[in-house]
Amino acid sequence: MISLFVVNMCYLKVIILYIDYSILEALKKAKELEYNSVVVLGHPEYYPKFGFEKASLWGIKAPFEVPEEAFMALELQENALYNISGVVEYPSAFFE
Repeated sequence: MISLFVVNMCYLKVIILYIDYSILEALKKAKELEYNSVVVLGHPEYYPKFGFEKASLWGIKAPFEVPEEAFMALELQENALYNISGVVEYPSAFFE
């Protein structure tokens, strides 16, 4: 039973590393495509390791009620969110 637990934990570590890599690659691609910023609704203890901060620091809000610390933004270009504020507009498919 203990060895199975170790195997499962190793597998989980691989999955987490793959997800981290995927997020980093997606952010890199977004920057290459000249996107200025990224907004994410996610775990407040996970996304900051990629540089995300509370979107409220820039006056950016979600269009629905969410915990402030879970709604985050990341500037891909320097000062991309300077003087930017308001409510993020999601495509209608997000609400289906």
